[in-house]
Amino acid sequence: MMKGPGFVKGIVIGAALGLLFAPKSGRELRKDLMKKRDDLMDTANDYKGTVKDAASDIQSVAKDSAQDIKGVVKDSYGDMKDQAMEVGSQVKDEMDSAKSDMKDTAKEAKSDVEDKNQEVKDKMNQDKEEAKDKMHQHKEEAKKNIKLDQNKNQNKNQNKNKHNNK
Repeated sequence: MMKGPGFVKGIVIGAALGLLFAPKSGRELRKDLMKKRDDLMDTANDYKGTVKDAASDIQSVAKDSAQDIKGVVKDSYGDMKDQAMEVGSQVKDEMDSAKSDMKDTAKEAKSDVEDKNQEVKDKMNQDKEEAKDKMHQHKEEAKKNIKLDQNKNQNKNQNKNKHNNK
C-alpha cells in the first residue's frame, strides 16, 4: 500500500525536529543530517518502485481486460461488439486517468524529496554559519579573559613589588 506525499513530509519534519533539539556537536549533527537525507532518498526510491510496480500491475490488468474483451467481441453479435468496444474505451480512459494520477504522484514525491533535500542543505549551511559565529564569540571571550588574567597578574606583581620596596 502506497503512502502519500504527506508521509514523506512527516518523516522529514520529524527527523529535522529531532536533530534540531538533540544536543549534539556540529559534526554529529551534520553526520545525522546526511544519514537522514540518505534515509529520505531511500524512501523516495521505495516510492518510485511502488509507483512503477503499480503502473505495471495496471498495465497488466489492462492487457488482460483487453484480451477478454477481444474474445467476447469475436463471439458476440453486432450489439455485443458495440458494448464491448464501449467497455474497452472506458477501461482505456480509466487506465489513462490512473496512469496520469500515478505520474502526478511520482512528480509530487520527487518534488517533495528535492525540496526537503534543499531544506536540509540550507539548514546545514545555517548551522555551519552559526557554529562559526559561536567559535568567533568564544575566541573573543577567551582573548578578553586572557587579557583580564594578564592585568590581574600584572597588578599582583606591582603590589608585590610595592610591598617588597617598603
